[in-house]
Amino acid sequence: MISNCKPYLANGIDAAHSLQEFLDLARIRAPDGSILLMYAVIETGGKQYRVQPGDIIRVERLANEPGDKVEFDRVLLVADEEKNHIGTPHVAGGRVAAQVTSHGRAPKIEVVKFRRRKNSRTRTGHRQHWTELEIKDIQV
Repeated sequence: MISNCKPYLANGIDAAHSLQEFLDLARIRAPDGSILLMYAVIETGGKQYRVQPGDIIRVERLANEPGDKVEFDRVLLVADEEKNHIGTPHVAGGRVAAQVTSHGRAPKIEVVKFRRRKNSRTRTGHRQHWTELEIKDIQV
C-alpha cells in the first residue's frame, strides 16, 4: 500500500510515530484497498467495532425490533477526510446511527468436560444471540 512507511511494532505504533500519525496513515486505505471517507470505532456489548456508513455488522443481541433505528453514543474514535477525533474515552457529540435488519443465533458450540477414571462426563451447548445492524450515518 504505502511504500515509504517504517515497519510497525506488534501494537501498530512505531516509537518514531505518534498515535495521530499512525491514524493518518491507517485512514488512507481500507484493508481491501478502497479509499475511506469516514469511519468510527464504537463500543457495544463489551466489544469494539470499526464501522463506516453502509457496513452491515453483527453485535450482541439488542432489545430492538427489525426496522428500528438505533443510535450509539459510545464512540471511541471518528476519522473523516479532514481530521481524526479521538475520545478520552468517548468523542464528545459523537453519534453513529444504525438500523436493525434482523436477529439470529450463532452456530451451536459444544462444550464437553471429561474427567478420566471418574466416570464423569458433561456435555452442554451454547448458541449466542446476535443482532444485525446496517450503519446509516456517523456524526461528530
